[in-house]
Amino acid sequence: MRRRISLAIAIGAVVSLPLTVTSATAADLDAPNARAAAKVSAAGTLVSGKNVVSSQRVAKGRYCVRVNSTVSLRNAVVLATPNSGRQTTLDVRRAPTGTCGFDASSITVYTYNAGYYADTWFTVAVL
Repeated sequence: MRRRISLAIAIGAVVSLPLTVTSATAADLDAPNARAAAKVSAAGTLVSGKNVVSSQRVAKGRYCVRVNSTVSLRNAVVLATPNSGRQTTLDVRRAPTGTCGFDASSITVYTYNAGYYADTWFTVAVL
């Protein structure tokens, strides 16, 4: 009887341990031919990425995507595409802009819908 109680207490202790559920990290984007890549939400959250430090929405339709210091944007080709079904236009700048504090490691992405700034999901790649 004493052993059953000890076993029940031990099982109860294990069962009551909090479980930690981990989600996908932002460093899990599969982009084998890109130096850096990122999927960014309309809110500016870095959903997934490769060699990307952070992303943020600065204002409506204005985003900064900061790449790892090992990635040079100086001679890179930077491409972006909207991930929404809306008719969205993207303007991508690899040169430092005031929008992103003139940071040489940041890509500036402007998103528009019908000529006006609009928030949207997008993917950006550095080749």
